[in-house]
Amino acid sequence: FSNGHTYFVQEHQKYHVEDGDPYAVHTTYQYGDSSSYAYGKRERLRQHGLWYVDPASYWNDGKFLTVSAEGSQVQFDGDSAVGTDPDAYITAITRHFEEDKLRRVTIRNALALAKALGR
Repeated sequence: FSNGHTYFVQEHQKYHVEDGDPYAVHTTYQYGDSSSYAYGKRERLRQHGLWYVDPASYWNDGKFLTVSAEGSQVQFDGDSAVGTDPDAYITAITRHFEEDKLRRVTIRNALALAKALGR
Protein backbone atom coordinates (compact mmCIF):
# COMPACT_ATOMS: atom_id res chain seq x y z
CA PHE A 1 0.00 0.00 0.00
CA SER A 2 2.01 2.91 -1.31
CA ASN A 3 1.52 6.58 -0.54
CA GLY A 4 1.60 9.06 -3.42
CA HIS A 5 5.12 10.35 -2.82
CA THR A 6 6.60 6.86 -2.62
CA TYR A 7 4.81 5.69 -5.77
CA PHE A 8 4.80 8.76 -8.03
CA VAL A 9 7.95 10.63 -6.97
CA GLN A 10 10.36 8.10 -5.47
CA GLU A 11 9.06 5.33 -7.78
CA HIS A 12 9.85 2.71 -5.16
CA GLN A 13 8.20 0.00 -7.28
CA LYS A 14 10.76 0.59 -10.07
CA TYR A 15 13.89 0.64 -7.95
CA HIS A 16 12.89 -2.10 -5.49
CA VAL A 17 11.20 -4.67 -7.72
CA GLU A 18 11.86 -7.33 -5.10
CA ASP A 19 9.10 -5.70 -3.03
CA GLY A 20 6.57 -6.29 -5.82
CA ASP A 21 3.88 -3.95 -7.13
CA PRO A 22 1.73 -2.16 -4.57
CA TYR A 23 -1.84 -3.35 -4.02
CA ALA A 24 -3.09 0.22 -3.73
CA VAL A 25 -1.76 3.74 -4.26
CA HIS A 26 -2.93 6.61 -2.07
CA THR A 27 -3.01 9.87 -4.03
CA THR A 28 -1.71 12.45 -1.61
CA TYR A 29 -2.15 16.24 -1.86
CA GLN A 30 -1.67 17.84 -5.28
CA TYR A 31 -1.46 21.53 -6.12
CA GLY A 32 -4.36 22.74 -8.22
CA ASP A 33 -6.87 20.30 -6.78
CA SER A 34 -10.10 21.70 -5.43
CA SER A 35 -12.98 20.29 -3.44
CA SER A 36 -14.96 19.90 -6.67
CA TYR A 37 -12.28 18.29 -8.89
CA ALA A 38 -8.99 16.54 -8.19
CA TYR A 39 -7.04 17.71 -11.27
CA GLY A 40 -3.55 16.67 -10.16
CA LYS A 41 -4.59 13.38 -8.63
CA ARG A 42 -6.44 12.22 -11.72
CA GLU A 43 -3.65 13.30 -14.02
CA ARG A 44 -1.02 11.46 -11.98
CA LEU A 45 -3.14 8.33 -12.08
CA ARG A 46 -3.62 8.76 -15.87
CA GLN A 47 0.13 9.18 -16.44
CA HIS A 48 0.82 5.91 -14.65
CA GLY A 49 -1.99 3.98 -16.34
CA LEU A 50 -4.04 3.72 -13.14
CA TRP A 51 -7.10 5.80 -14.11
CA TYR A 52 -9.71 3.68 -15.88
CA VAL A 53 -12.73 6.00 -15.88
CA ASP A 54 -12.08 8.02 -19.05
CA PRO A 55 -13.97 7.06 -22.20
CA ALA A 56 -11.91 5.86 -25.19
CA SER A 57 -12.48 9.22 -26.88
CA TYR A 58 -10.36 10.91 -24.18
CA TRP A 59 -7.29 9.10 -25.55
CA ASN A 60 -8.21 8.66 -29.21
CA ASP A 61 -9.87 11.88 -30.41
CA GLY A 62 -7.55 14.61 -31.65
CA LYS A 63 -4.02 14.90 -32.95
CA PHE A 64 -1.20 14.56 -30.46
CA LEU A 65 2.55 14.79 -30.36
CA THR A 66 4.31 12.86 -27.61
CA VAL A 67 7.87 13.22 -26.38
CA SER A 68 9.70 10.11 -25.27
CA ALA A 69 11.65 10.24 -22.02
CA GLU A 70 14.50 8.56 -23.89
CA GLY A 71 16.72 11.30 -25.25
CA SER A 72 15.04 13.97 -23.16
CA GLN A 73 16.91 13.12 -19.99
CA VAL A 74 20.52 13.95 -19.19
CA GLN A 75 22.82 10.95 -18.78
CA PHE A 76 25.22 11.82 -15.98
CA ASP A 77 28.69 10.33 -15.64
CA GLY A 78 29.42 8.23 -12.58
CA ASP A 79 27.04 7.25 -9.83
CA SER A 80 23.45 8.25 -10.47
CA ALA A 81 22.86 8.96 -6.77
CA VAL A 82 24.03 12.24 -5.31
CA GLY A 83 26.24 11.67 -2.29
CA THR A 84 26.03 13.06 1.22
CA ASP A 85 29.45 14.68 1.37
CA PRO A 86 29.66 18.44 2.09
CA ASP A 87 29.86 19.33 -1.63
CA ALA A 88 27.04 17.02 -2.76
CA TYR A 89 24.60 19.92 -2.96
CA ILE A 90 26.74 21.43 -5.74
CA THR A 91 26.37 18.22 -7.74
CA ALA A 92 22.63 18.17 -7.10
CA ILE A 93 22.16 21.79 -8.18
CA THR A 94 24.36 21.36 -11.26
CA ARG A 95 22.43 18.27 -12.33
CA HIS A 96 19.13 20.04 -11.73
CA PHE A 97 20.07 22.92 -14.03
CA GLU A 98 21.40 20.54 -16.73
CA GLU A 99 18.12 18.59 -16.65
CA ASP A 100 16.10 21.81 -16.65
CA LYS A 101 17.99 23.14 -19.69
CA LEU A 102 17.45 19.94 -21.68
CA ARG A 103 13.77 19.75 -20.74
CA ARG A 104 13.17 23.37 -21.79
CA VAL A 105 14.84 22.78 -25.15
CA THR A 106 12.89 19.54 -25.61
CA ILE A 107 9.57 21.25 -24.86
CA ARG A 108 10.42 24.22 -27.08
CA ASN A 109 11.25 21.92 -29.98
CA ALA A 110 8.17 19.76 -29.38
CA LEU A 111 5.90 22.80 -29.38
CA ALA A 112 7.46 24.07 -32.61
CA LEU A 113 7.09 20.65 -34.23
CA ALA A 114 3.49 20.31 -33.03
CA LYS A 115 2.63 23.73 -34.45
CA ALA A 116 4.30 22.92 -37.78
CA LEU A 117 2.35 19.64 -37.96
CA GLY A 118 -0.95 21.27 -36.99
CA ARG A 119 -1.30 19.35 -33.74
